[in-house]
Amino acid sequence: RIDDALIESMRPTREDRPGSGGMASKLLAARQLASWGCPVVITRGRAEQPIEEVLSGRDVGTLVLPMDVDRVSSRKMWIAHARRPQGALVVDAGARRAIEADGRSLLAAGVVGLRGAFPEGVVVTIEDCDGVAFARGITGWTSADIEAGMGRRSVEARGLLREGLGAAVIHRDNLALLPAEPGGPA
Repeated sequence: RIDDALIESMRPTREDRPGSGGMASKLLAARQLASWGCPVVITRGRAEQPIEEVLSGRDVGTLVLPMDVDRVSSRKMWIAHARRPQGALVVDAGARRAIEADGRSLLAAGVVGLRGAFPEGVVVTIEDCDGVAFARGITGWTSADIEAGMGRRSVEARGLLREGLGAAVIHRDNLALLPAEPGGPA
Protein backbone atom coordinates (compact mmCIF):
# COMPACT_ATOMS: atom_id res chain seq x y z
CA ARG A 1 0.00 0.00 0.00
CA ILE A 2 1.33 3.42 -0.95
CA ASP A 3 0.25 5.84 1.77
CA ASP A 4 1.07 9.49 2.44
CA ALA A 5 3.75 8.62 5.01
CA LEU A 6 5.65 6.47 2.50
CA ILE A 7 5.51 9.19 -0.16
CA GLU A 8 6.62 11.88 2.30
CA SER A 9 9.54 9.70 3.44
CA MET A 10 10.76 9.57 -0.15
CA ARG A 11 10.64 13.31 -0.81
CA PRO A 12 14.09 14.81 -1.35
CA THR A 13 15.59 17.05 1.31
CA ARG A 14 17.57 20.22 0.62
CA GLU A 15 20.77 18.24 0.94
CA ASP A 16 19.67 15.89 -1.85
CA ARG A 17 20.67 16.90 -5.30
CA PRO A 18 17.78 18.18 -7.39
CA GLY A 19 16.28 15.78 -9.86
CA SER A 20 13.43 15.51 -12.29
CA GLY A 21 11.22 13.13 -10.42
CA GLY A 22 12.61 10.91 -7.74
CA MET A 23 10.96 8.09 -5.89
CA ALA A 24 8.19 10.23 -4.38
CA SER A 25 7.00 11.19 -7.89
CA LYS A 26 7.11 7.56 -9.00
CA LEU A 27 5.09 6.46 -5.97
CA LEU A 28 2.50 9.22 -6.53
CA ALA A 29 2.07 8.14 -10.16
CA ALA A 30 1.86 4.46 -9.17
CA ARG A 31 -0.75 5.20 -6.50
CA GLN A 32 -2.82 7.23 -8.94
CA LEU A 33 -2.81 4.46 -11.55
CA ALA A 34 -3.49 1.77 -8.92
CA SER A 35 -6.45 3.79 -7.66
CA TRP A 36 -7.89 3.53 -11.17
CA GLY A 37 -7.45 -0.23 -11.40
CA CYS A 38 -4.10 -0.40 -13.23
CA PRO A 39 -1.19 -2.55 -12.03
CA VAL A 40 2.18 -0.76 -12.07
CA VAL A 41 5.79 -1.93 -11.97
CA ILE A 42 8.48 0.46 -10.79
CA THR A 43 11.78 -0.71 -12.26
CA ARG A 44 15.18 0.59 -13.34
CA GLY A 45 14.82 2.62 -16.51
CA ARG A 46 18.50 2.24 -17.32
CA ALA A 47 18.28 -1.51 -17.77
CA GLU A 48 18.89 -2.60 -21.35
CA GLN A 49 15.28 -3.66 -21.98
CA PRO A 50 13.24 -2.88 -18.85
CA ILE A 51 9.81 -3.36 -20.41
CA GLU A 52 10.72 -6.72 -21.92
CA GLU A 53 12.13 -7.83 -18.56
CA VAL A 54 8.89 -6.92 -16.77
CA LEU A 55 6.69 -8.54 -19.42
CA SER A 56 8.75 -11.73 -19.32
CA GLY A 57 7.82 -12.12 -15.65
CA ARG A 58 11.30 -11.56 -14.23
CA ASP A 59 11.55 -10.07 -10.76
CA VAL A 60 13.03 -6.71 -11.78
CA GLY A 61 11.13 -4.15 -9.73
CA THR A 62 8.30 -3.40 -7.39
CA LEU A 63 4.78 -4.42 -8.39
CA VAL A 64 1.99 -2.13 -7.22
CA LEU A 65 -1.33 -3.94 -7.45
CA PRO A 66 -4.59 -2.21 -8.35
CA MET A 67 -6.63 -0.98 -5.42
CA ASP A 68 -9.90 -2.73 -4.73
CA VAL A 69 -12.13 -0.03 -6.19
CA ASP A 70 -14.74 0.24 -8.89
CA ARG A 71 -13.01 0.34 -12.22
CA VAL A 72 -13.05 3.75 -13.87
CA SER A 73 -13.87 3.95 -17.56
CA SER A 74 -11.17 4.84 -20.05
CA ARG A 75 -13.24 7.91 -20.95
CA LYS A 76 -13.09 9.17 -17.36
CA MET A 77 -9.34 8.53 -17.26
CA TRP A 78 -9.01 10.51 -20.49
CA ILE A 79 -11.02 13.41 -19.03
CA ALA A 80 -8.98 13.44 -15.84
CA HIS A 81 -5.50 12.99 -17.24
CA ALA A 82 -5.11 13.15 -21.02
CA ARG A 83 -6.29 16.67 -21.81
CA ARG A 84 -4.82 19.94 -20.56
CA PRO A 85 -7.53 21.91 -18.73
CA GLN A 86 -8.56 25.14 -20.48
CA GLY A 87 -9.82 26.83 -17.31
CA ALA A 88 -11.12 26.21 -13.81
CA LEU A 89 -14.47 26.36 -12.07
CA VAL A 90 -14.72 27.09 -8.35
CA VAL A 91 -17.67 25.42 -6.65
CA ASP A 92 -19.30 25.65 -3.23
CA ALA A 93 -19.29 22.84 -0.65
CA GLY A 94 -22.74 21.62 -1.67
CA ALA A 95 -21.69 21.20 -5.30
CA ARG A 96 -18.52 19.38 -4.27
CA ARG A 97 -20.53 17.01 -2.10
CA ALA A 98 -23.08 16.42 -4.90
CA ILE A 99 -20.30 15.57 -7.36
CA GLU A 100 -18.11 13.44 -5.06
CA ALA A 101 -20.60 11.69 -2.82
CA ASP A 102 -23.70 11.53 -5.00
CA GLY A 103 -22.22 11.34 -8.51
CA ARG A 104 -24.31 14.30 -9.68
CA SER A 105 -23.82 16.75 -12.53
CA LEU A 106 -22.43 20.23 -11.88
CA LEU A 107 -25.20 22.83 -12.05
CA ALA A 108 -24.81 26.60 -12.36
CA ALA A 109 -26.15 27.13 -8.83
CA GLY A 110 -23.04 25.51 -7.35
CA VAL A 111 -20.49 27.53 -9.32
CA VAL A 112 -19.09 30.50 -7.39
CA GLY A 113 -16.19 31.48 -9.65
CA LEU A 114 -14.22 30.67 -12.78
CA ARG A 115 -10.82 31.24 -14.35
CA GLY A 116 -10.12 31.39 -18.05
CA ALA A 117 -12.13 32.00 -21.20
CA PHE A 118 -13.17 28.83 -23.01
CA PRO A 119 -15.74 27.43 -25.41
CA GLU A 120 -18.08 24.58 -24.54
CA GLY A 121 -16.73 21.07 -24.97
CA VAL A 122 -13.33 21.56 -23.35
CA VAL A 123 -11.84 20.06 -20.19
CA VAL A 124 -11.74 22.27 -17.10
CA THR A 125 -10.56 21.66 -13.55
CA ILE A 126 -13.13 21.82 -10.75
CA GLU A 127 -11.90 23.26 -7.46
CA ASP A 128 -13.46 23.89 -4.08
CA CYS A 129 -13.40 27.31 -2.40
CA ASP A 130 -10.03 26.46 -0.82
CA GLY A 131 -8.46 25.99 -4.26
CA VAL A 132 -8.26 22.19 -3.97
CA ALA A 133 -8.73 20.56 -7.39
CA PHE A 134 -10.92 17.47 -6.95
CA ALA A 135 -12.36 16.80 -10.42
CA ARG A 136 -12.13 17.57 -14.10
CA GLY A 137 -14.92 17.71 -16.62
CA ILE A 138 -15.97 18.57 -20.14
CA THR A 139 -18.07 21.72 -20.15
CA GLY A 140 -21.50 21.89 -21.74
CA TRP A 141 -21.46 25.68 -21.36
CA THR A 142 -18.98 28.35 -22.49
CA SER A 143 -17.15 30.42 -19.87
CA ALA A 144 -19.40 33.39 -20.82
CA ASP A 145 -22.52 31.25 -20.21
CA ILE A 146 -21.13 30.07 -16.87
CA GLU A 147 -20.24 33.59 -15.75
CA ALA A 148 -23.75 34.84 -16.60
CA GLY A 149 -25.47 31.85 -14.98
CA MET A 150 -23.32 31.01 -11.96
CA GLY A 151 -25.11 30.91 -8.65
CA ARG A 152 -28.50 30.64 -10.36
CA ARG A 153 -30.86 27.68 -10.58
CA SER A 154 -30.65 25.96 -13.98
CA VAL A 155 -34.16 27.00 -15.06
CA GLU A 156 -33.46 30.63 -14.22
CA ALA A 157 -29.98 30.59 -15.80
CA ARG A 158 -31.17 28.98 -19.03
CA GLY A 159 -33.87 31.64 -19.33
CA LEU A 160 -31.12 34.28 -19.38
CA LEU A 161 -28.81 32.47 -21.76
CA ARG A 162 -28.81 31.17 -25.31
CA GLU A 163 -31.40 28.69 -26.49
CA GLY A 164 -30.54 24.99 -26.48
CA LEU A 165 -28.27 25.16 -23.44
CA GLY A 166 -28.40 21.97 -21.34
CA ALA A 167 -29.33 22.05 -17.65
CA ALA A 168 -25.86 20.99 -16.47
CA VAL A 169 -22.70 23.07 -16.73
CA ILE A 170 -20.94 19.68 -16.75
CA HIS A 171 -22.99 16.48 -17.05
CA ARG A 172 -22.03 13.67 -14.66
CA ASP A 173 -21.06 11.45 -17.62
CA ASN A 174 -18.41 14.07 -18.45
CA LEU A 175 -17.01 14.37 -14.90
CA ALA A 176 -14.01 12.51 -13.48
CA LEU A 177 -12.84 12.67 -9.87
CA LEU A 178 -9.14 13.23 -9.24
CA PRO A 179 -7.21 11.17 -6.68
CA ALA A 180 -6.72 12.96 -3.35
CA GLU A 181 -3.34 14.64 -2.90
CA PRO A 182 -1.12 13.46 -0.03
CA GLY A 183 -2.03 15.28 3.15
CA GLY A 184 -5.21 16.66 1.55
CA PRO A 185 -8.82 15.78 2.24
CA ALA A 186 -9.60 12.15 1.53
